Amino acid sequence: MAVSGTPELAAYAGFIASDPIPLMRDSEWTGVVPYYEPTGAASTRFLIYIPDSGISGDQALVTTYTTGTATQWVIRYGNSPTGSLKVQAYDADGSVLLDSGFITFNVIGKKTRISLDLSQVGSDIEWDVSTLEPGASVGLTFGGTLSSQTLGRVLKVVASAGGGILDSAMGHISVQSAVESIHDLGPQLGAYDGESAGRRIERLCAEENISFTSAGDLDDSTKLGPQTPDTFINLITEAAETDLGLLYEPRNDLGLAYRTRTSLYNQAAMVALDYEEGHLAPPLEPVDDDQSTRNDVTTTRKSGSSARYVMESGPLSVADPPAGVGRYDEQVTVNVQSDGELLNQANWRVHLGTVDEARYPQITVDLSSPGVASDAGLTADVVFMDLGDRLTIDNQPAWLPPNQISQLVYGCSERMATYDWEITVNCVPESPWQVAVYGTSRYGTEYSTLNSSVTSSATSISVATSKGPLWTTSAGDLPLDIEIGGERMRVTAISGSSSPQTFTVTRHINGITKSHSSGSVVKLANPAVRAL
Repeated sequence: MAVSGTPELAAYAGFIASDPIPLMRDSEWTGVVPYYEPTGAASTRFLIYIPDSGISGDQALVTTYTTGTATQWVIRYGNSPTGSLKVQAYDADGSVLLDSGFITFNVIGKKTRISLDLSQVGSDIEWDVSTLEPGASVGLTFGGTLSSQTLGRVLKVVASAGGGILDSAMGHISVQSAVESIHDLGPQLGAYDGESAGRRIERLCAEENISFTSAGDLDDSTKLGPQTPDTFINLITEAAETDLGLLYEPRNDLGLAYRTRTSLYNQAAMVALDYEEGHLAPPLEPVDDDQSTRNDVTTTRKSGSSARYVMESGPLSVADPPAGVGRYDEQVTVNVQSDGELLNQANWRVHLGTVDEARYPQITVDLSSPGVASDAGLTADVVFMDLGDRLTIDNQPAWLPPNQISQLVYGCSERMATYDWEITVNCVPESPWQVAVYGTSRYGTEYSTLNSSVTSSATSISVATSKGPLWTTSAGDLPLDIEIGGERMRVTAISGSSSPQTFTVTRHINGITKSHSSGSVVKLANPAVRAL
């Protein structure tokens, strides 16, 4: 139990999540309120759980003592079938100044927050008693006016005066010197259950007076479970890790920033570099390692169940080499709102952990080089680039793979000298963040192969599909790009209503042209991936 002379703003997840504990057994509790300058307003609030059996008799739940002429304010419980409450006020001689009579508040068998709000209005005191259940947006309020009396400041609060409350839980008693509607505190009382990850980070930063900026729609981020008691850093980190967005210190502001997961999807390039134009400083060295590999992920919800997703086949699957890479497992605890979201969380993490391409740990741009300095637009793009932005490189050297290099910026450092300015970014592959868009994206097949061998100059190929739907023959769906043995081809026409089908193709799309043997895998170059 706690009392304070300033507005209390904590979330009471512990009361919501825990089983009721009998705090009142033939005893009373008294809390003294530290001195504060009277404001003409006061609220006394507490959480209570009254069991289905109710409380025997007419009992004083909480008594508030003040320096005004109305020295005692009592919220009393009456053992009606659903539980009733009334408000009484007394003067210093113990004479009754106010008795509201019992009002049905339906508090039996429920976890409830009760508030007594007092305000000095001229020579009168306006009073209200209100109740609110966790997760509710509305509650019950009953009030009135006590004429020709003064409020003063709160001196102390007594719970269960006389010790008559048995087998009920009461706690988080607070006093504040300002009145605000208890019904505005519904999300707080519900521990912000269902709050989006982005909004939780934004709110916590505001509570700590930390400057906050964001990228993406904060409402379009993962819905979280209750906010449990923890440190500020742990709470915002938990929100970011559940949403799989980026929490960071922005390059151009003092404070914190959050980039939502959905803002990372299908980005246009913030910075488009060209190797042949001299936009990059050496070295440009891809790394093909297993640092980020995860092919077996179990996600567990706080106070909930768990789900597991395993990639069983493919080059980065849990299969032993050479069929796969072996098992790379990970267990992650997330604060999603419901257990139903766990499998998708595990699936997406495996998707991110099985990107079959090299990563570029560092890419450096020298802003003083002629190729960059002569392009004001490119210079501005590089200077304002921040975490989560997409960076691409075209016309890379012959020793690198021919496809465009596309990366997301996950870190940044700068080196400035008299005549030099280098910006080095740490990167991860961007390709897994290219996700399906309803009505425009295409899903490929895993069961298509070349029906016969193909020469390096052939523009007509035969494709067999052993399982599932055939390839589209609709002209409106074409052209589309396929990939065979590292070569990208553009399909301009498909004919055949049964397998095999005949594809008319344009070669040398990605700079590679070669012959292919019968049985080679045919796949869509950029198959749609369903986003988390």
